[in-house]
Amino acid sequence: MATPVASKLGPDLRPSSRRKHQAIVDAARQVFLEQGFSATTMDMIAESAEVSKRTVYKHFDDKHSLFAAVVRMLCDKVVPPSLHEMEIDNSEPLTVLTRLAVQILSNLYAREQIALLRVVVTESQGFPELGALMYEQVEHTEDLIREYLMTQRNKGTINLPDPELAASQFLGLIKTDLQLQLLFERRKRVSKFEIQRIAETSVDLFLNGTAVR
Repeated sequence: MATPVASKLGPDLRPSSRRKHQAIVDAARQVFLEQGFSATTMDMIAESAEVSKRTVYKHFDDKHSLFAAVVRMLCDKVVPPSLHEMEIDNSEPLTVLTRLAVQILSNLYAREQIALLRVVVTESQGFPELGALMYEQVEHTEDLIREYLMTQRNKGTINLPDPELAASQFLGLIKTDLQLQLLFERRKRVSKFEIQRIAETSVDLFLNGTAVR
């Protein structure tokens, strides 16, 4: 579950303010992803949210802070904050890594995430903080995988000399080139069946390799 976007008014909003805040966040997400950062104005967001521009500024200092909040919210959707949320106790590594791969890919290849990546790539030269925000999601994902791999290595269920490198390799393995195909519109969508197949074959390759034993 994604972390809620905070208002600068604090967490204890009145019901009417909470509704307006959510309307602003929803409108900002839609307008930013459709128009990009540079072309979007606070007036456009206020109009889409059906609130005054003054109300938008009550909740967010400026367009940069609102855009950064939306980017962080969307990035947080890709993976859970911890593996405990996946209820994986006593599951085999094959099961855990396959479930994790399916979750990552299902979110990573979603239309909204591809639109976000397109905006960040376009706008990051003028707004370099965006690249850093998005890369935090990559680092969090790798941390999550590395933590699990280290736990399993300590249990003796897998043999990995370098869990940190292996976490990066695992993420690269499951992503294939579909993210680029979607980004450049060589593909429009990826089916659930294809995601499941990619997850299963990638995890099998990661855990078992290709050598004949």
